[in-house]
Amino acid sequence: MTHTQGTGGPPTPTEGAPIHALVPPPPHPLGRTTPQIAREVRRRFRARGAPRAWAADLYHHLMRVSFLRLMAILTTGWVATNLGFMGLYLAGGDCYSAQPEHPILSAFSFSVQTLSSIGYGAQHPTTTWGHLVADVEAFVGMVFSAMGAGLMFARFSRPTARVGFSDSLVVHRRGGRPHLLLRAANLRGNQIVDASASLYALCDEQTVEGHRVRRLIELPLVRCRSPVFALSWLMLHEIDERSPLWGLSEAELRAQIDSFVVTLTGIDDTFSQTVHAQRFYSVDELAWDQAFVDMVEPQADGSQLLHHDRLHLVQPVADADRMERLSRVPPRAGEGGAGPGSP
Repeated sequence: MTHTQGTGGPPTPTEGAPIHALVPPPPHPLGRTTPQIAREVRRRFRARGAPRAWAADLYHHLMRVSFLRLMAILTTGWVATNLGFMGLYLAGGDCYSAQPEHPILSAFSFSVQTLSSIGYGAQHPTTTWGHLVADVEAFVGMVFSAMGAGLMFARFSRPTARVGFSDSLVVHRRGGRPHLLLRAANLRGNQIVDASASLYALCDEQTVEGHRVRRLIELPLVRCRSPVFALSWLMLHEIDERSPLWGLSEAELRAQIDSFVVTLTGIDDTFSQTVHAQRFYSVDELAWDQAFVDMVEPQADGSQLLHHDRLHLVQPVADADRMERLSRVPPRAGEGGAGPGSP
C-alpha cells in the first residue's frame, strides 16, 4: 500500500523547499545492508562463555557467511581433500596406471578425476591399495557433491525480502501531537501479503537495587498491519501520554535511548513463504523537527509515480511547528488531523 504525507503534512518538493535545499540524511553508522547491520550488531554486542559446537552449527554457519567466503571455504576443502588422497596414492607406490614422469602432478590429477567421477580411462587403479583408496575417495566425492549442491540450492532458493528503510527516524508534530516516523519501501516490485511491523526502543535502566538492565520497550504504531505491502509504508508512533517518549526533550531522548529497531514480516506472494526485514537505528540517526519528503507524485493521467530515490529525503518543518518537548501542541487553525493520506 502507498501512504503519502497527505493534506496537512509536510510540503512536497514542488510545494516547499527545492530538492537541493533538503536536509541530507545523517551518517549511517550501522550500515546500509542487512549483512552490514548484522556485523555491526555482533561487534557492539558480544557474547562470551557459550559452548562451541562447530559440527552441529556448521550448516548454519555456511548459510550465514557471504557468497565469496563460502566459495573460498568450498575451494579450500576441495583442494585439501585432493591433496590428502594424493598423498595416499603416492604412499601406495605404483598403484595406478599411466603414471608419467611427474608423479605428484599425476597423483593429484588422478585424485581429481576419482573425486569428481570424471573417469577419463587413461588412469585407473592397478593394485589392491589403489582400488581401496579410489573406492573411499569415490564415496567421499559423492557425499561432498550432494552436500555442496544442497547447500548452494538452499542459499539460492531461500526467500528474502528487498525492503528499504529510510536512513533516519524523524520526529515532528502531526495533527497537534508529536510523532516518531520512519518509512519503508518494497524495492522488489512484488507484493508482501499480510505485512506486519513493530518498532522497539532499546534503553539502559537501573533498578532501585542498583542493577543495570537493558530493556526493549515497544513503541506501538498507529497501524502495524497492512494487507498488501507493494509500494511504500509510512510508519507512525504517536507520542501521547501512553508513550514512553512522552514529555522528553531532544537531549533527554538521546540520553535515555540507545537505539531503535524496526522489524517487518509478511508472506512473499511469489514464494508463498514468510519473509522478514529488519533495521537498527542509533540515536544519531534521529532527525528532530524534520519531515519526510513525499515519495508519491500524481501524474496527469491519474496514475501515481513512486520515487524510490526520495525514500531517505527529509526537510525541516516550519518554525511554527518546532518542538521543545514531546508533548501536545494545540493544532494550528485549519489543521484538523493527519490528513487523508495518513495510515
